Amino acid sequence: MHSKLTLRSLVLILVLASTLLAAAAPAPAGGFLATSLQAGDLVRLTVENRTDQPLKIWLSGTAFYYLSIPANSTEVFTPLRGEYTYSVFVCGINVSETLDLSKNYRLIQPACGSGPALAENVPQTVDLGTVARLVKVTFENDTTGNLTLVLTGPATYVLFIPKGQEKDYTIRRGDYAVTLYAYGCGSVTSTTFTARAHAEKTFVCP
Repeated sequence: MHSKLTLRSLVLILVLASTLLAAAAPAPAGGFLATSLQAGDLVRLTVENRTDQPLKIWLSGTAFYYLSIPANSTEVFTPLRGEYTYSVFVCGINVSETLDLSKNYRLIQPACGSGPALAENVPQTVDLGTVARLVKVTFENDTTGNLTLVLTGPATYVLFIPKGQEKDYTIRRGDYAVTLYAYGCGSVTSTTFTARAHAEKTFVCP
């Protein structure tokens, strides 16, 4: 009788110890912790970050996930299958879209201002550069002093360009109203600008 009680007590202690160790174990990197899940409940989400800065993605839907992809790297995640809304902060722009993760998917973020990552549509692949509609543009300050530009359109930007300098920016594609604060000219003027890939504009005193 004593040996049976001892054996039973030992089993209870082992079960309790296993439970405590499991509770204390850290969750896998990326925030995905699968408990009592079948393989078919999960999908593979591959995120390719071709920029020189970390990429942050929030998934909200069947579950909530926060994804962080280091610069110039590719990460693979396994979220629950389902419908999601994803929000991504990329190249200074916040973008939100829907994503059907009923199948495996791939997200590609091209280098900022480099244009689309894909030459054509690829099934189950999202080109974040196309979604964000980002283009690289060049502005030159040829006025007699420093220049501040306020661009209002698909997004709003406030840009500062020192006298005699030329600067590249990555902004959303589209038509903008531009307000120029030309300190050397002593004037505030307005103009327009159409942002498309590799567009250039030089600003001078009126």
